[in-house]
Amino acid sequence: MKHLFFNPRRGVVSVKRGFSWPAFLFGSLWAAAHRMWFPHVLALLTLELALWLGAGIASGQHDTNPATAAVIAALILALVRGRFGNRWLAASLRQRGYEEAGAQLLQA
Repeated sequence: MKHLFFNPRRGVVSVKRGFSWPAFLFGSLWAAAHRMWFPHVLALLTLELALWLGAGIASGQHDTNPATAAVIAALILALVRGRFGNRWLAASLRQRGYEEAGAQLLQA
């Protein structure tokens, strides 16, 4: 099932309900592609950078516990992105002036 959002100048955008595989897999790149600059890209990019640096430091010290923790944290972050990605996209569209389309648009 999908939500349809309409803007008279920009047209119609559909947003799927449920888990977002593109948000899960591509994270900040997915958010940037959908023009969700702030806070999504900034927050996701900051978290991903911190996890990446943490994993790099841990692997340089040859200590598996911090590296494992960084991998688990990155997986949790990816799951959160996938779970809430479509909601974030819908909220971003509303902020940019899109309105959720009703049944009259679906029938047209």
